Amino acid sequence: MPYDAFGNKVDEDPLAGLSSSGSQTPGMPGARPPRRGGPILVAVVVVLVLLGLGGALVYLSAGEESKAPAAASTAAAPETEVTEAPSDPEPETEPAATPPPAPTGPPSGLQRGSLLRRANLAVALRRLRADAKGRPRNVRVAAERVDVQVVLRDGRLRSAQATWDGEVRVLSTTPTPIGGLTGFAWSQIDPGAPQRIVRSATGRARRPASAFDYAVFLDIGGGQWSAFVKGGKAFVATPGGRITRQISG
Repeated sequence: MPYDAFGNKVDEDPLAGLSSSGSQTPGMPGARPPRRGGPILVAVVVVLVLLGLGGALVYLSAGEESKAPAAASTAAAPETEVTEAPSDPEPETEPAATPPPAPTGPPSGLQRGSLLRRANLAVALRRLRADAKGRPRNVRVAAERVDVQVVLRDGRLRSAQATWDGEVRVLSTTPTPIGGLTGFAWSQIDPGAPQRIVRSATGRARRPASAFDYAVFLDIGGGQWSAFVKGGKAFVATPGGRITRQISG
């Protein structure tokens, strides 16, 4: 039996122990045996990678298919007509108050169209002054008309009239001058005097305003009004319309 350098016995076949133990591959002394799990691990990784790519492709294809029907449903959906809700009706407004209508016939007393009222008489006097073209000698005022006599510059006498419906006309003019006639200024006629006289005179006579007849303004040594109420009562008043005395009735 051979011995080694240290005097120990050695087997004749140095590889016999290795083959019996199975720890080394015959013919390859000292080499490590190959790992049996390496190819399996690689195969598992490849399979996982392939499965991942396949799942991703399936997911993408499913997403595209889901988008297509949604777009188609959106395009195919009919338009819904939107109608506005009816607005609340505007509240009805009450009609504006209108003044009472003017009388259809000649007024009396102090009715709306009466020339005994201050505003109406003022307009009538302006029109008479423009058309008559003279200085007044007397002025007669009633509810339905105003009559004046004026003295022209050449001494002739002219009569003119203004009615409650706005008409002004010259009635007559003397063909030749009448000597000795004079007139007074238009400014001496107070358009508010007749209205005051009507109220005072009918109050004294205990009659309604419609019972007033007429008033006349003259300037004989000073201007004054003479007022007459239907039934016979008569009064004298100042140029401003204040009654000073009763002269009849």
